[in-house]
Amino acid sequence: MVPATRQMTSAAVYAHLLDNVLLLPQGHAIRLSFEQQGYESADDLLCIFENELESLGYTPPVLPDGPENPPNIPLFMAHRQLIRHFLRWQASLERQKGTPLKNTELVALNNEDFVLYRRSALGQVSTATVPVNSLPTVQSPIGKTRSAVEDFKRGIKRDKTHYPVLKDNRYWDNFYRSFVVTAVTHNVDKVLDPTYTPTDPLEKSLFEEQNKFVYSALEHTLQTDMGKNIVRKHSFDFNAQEVFRKVVVNVKYLLASEDSTR
Repeated sequence: MVPATRQMTSAAVYAHLLDNVLLLPQGHAIRLSFEQQGYESADDLLCIFENELESLGYTPPVLPDGPENPPNIPLFMAHRQLIRHFLRWQASLERQKGTPLKNTELVALNNEDFVLYRRSALGQVSTATVPVNSLPTVQSPIGKTRSAVEDFKRGIKRDKTHYPVLKDNRYWDNFYRSFVVTAVTHNVDKVLDPTYTPTDPLEKSLFEEQNKFVYSALEHTLQTDMGKNIVRKHSFDFNAQEVFRKVVVNVKYLLASEDSTR
């Protein structure tokens, strides 16, 4: 196991997670996919959105007797599921702690604990199956919605001051990673996914509450002129999902423009 020192780098933690927690051998499809997609650190790994897993794939190395331009191969479902369980495990650990895990805590993780989590997750799914001959109590959509919203409000302590402040776009990468990790800890990361759309009353009501909280966090953290302007334009609808999407697009455009002029 990697020694847990205070000077542990994100790259070293990343290597530990792949080697000792996920037990991925060199040349594994997941490793190849991560390498070709530019993942190099623990921050990169922990900031993957679940909806991005479907697009992960890799180009196999060129073999002497193989094609010169081998096609991109999507990750198998089992590989995507492994990553999905790992991300949910991290989110669960951070919810229990109340803050993101430090590098020294990440390198203390091991495969045995991860396997136990995966088995417990499967057990929760299997025990949730209702017997055919049982007659479950039917709960109204209004009651379920109210319960989900109340659970969110009464859940883990959420504070907008837990999020990093962005005063200069040059520090966007660090801000983005820290903001996403904190949002996952607070169970509001769906707001940061521009493709997510709630489909039923329960999800819509819960998403409205999550949007309000993330909007207050963005209003607190975005201290650049561009960020303040975008937040101000949505002060009437508190659409944090759209605020975050616009900020991501605009910052990437600004940084790309600056790079092209150097």
